Amino acid sequence: HDPANHLTSDKPLPYDMGRMVHLREWNLGILPAPWVDTGIEMTGAFRSDRSAFEYALYAVSGPKGANEDIDFDFVESRTPSRYYTDNNSRPTLGARISGSKDIGEESTVWLGASAMAGHYSDDAKLKFAIGGLDLVYWSPQLVLRAEYLLRRTDIFIGDSPETRFKFGPDASGRFDDFVTKDGFYLETEAPVGSVRLLARWDGLRRLGNVLANSELGKRSSVYRYTLGVSRNFAPRLVGKLSGEFYSYSDFGKELALNAALVAWF
Repeated sequence: HDPANHLTSDKPLPYDMGRMVHLREWNLGILPAPWVDTGIEMTGAFRSDRSAFEYALYAVSGPKGANEDIDFDFVESRTPSRYYTDNNSRPTLGARISGSKDIGEESTVWLGASAMAGHYSDDAKLKFAIGGLDLVYWSPQLVLRAEYLLRRTDIFIGDSPETRFKFGPDASGRFDDFVTKDGFYLETEAPVGSVRLLARWDGLRRLGNVLANSELGKRSSVYRYTLGVSRNFAPRLVGKLSGEFYSYSDFGKELALNAALVAWF
């Protein structure tokens, strides 16, 4: 349930859209956002004066990959020739529920849960499932967001896994046939004069085998600490500045600085 916009110029790591350091080694996050797809959705809501409950059920084309992949192919998933037609004729099914409650006169709390599952390979033999929980507190003085996601992804083993993969089989002689990737973010926003300040802690973890040429380990992690500032220069013009400190289990420490000028119409 990643919100449409953040104060920084990049997304939290679980929803990375291609700006994280070592993005190719990690193959981005869990599900790049916003995830736009073709399908059908049914939604509903029940509301009172100070609370609400909402739900959504959907069937979409879903992420895509080749028959011999070990993760989603995000380029193929957004390629126009494959965007409008499901690659395996097996729709990805998903659902979301959320509730909100007003606290006092100006504050609101939201709690939500989301899930989606389906097949991503062309032959519909490789499956995946994603689940997530999110919590938001909003007031004019402070915004708090927290979210956790977990994805389980089947991988293609092949006839020669001892040459295909970096790590050997377990004690029973069996190679991993799936990997798990989970991630989270905690962030807070607060207005100070004419600017908004942001602090975020986010991370990704991956457990499972990797291809022989990968730089990742069987257990890999990255944690990031971000400080940012945003200022509206005009009703539809925003400047963003942020600094990010990465701590990788496989690549050591990294520092990134981001600046952006955003206009919309």
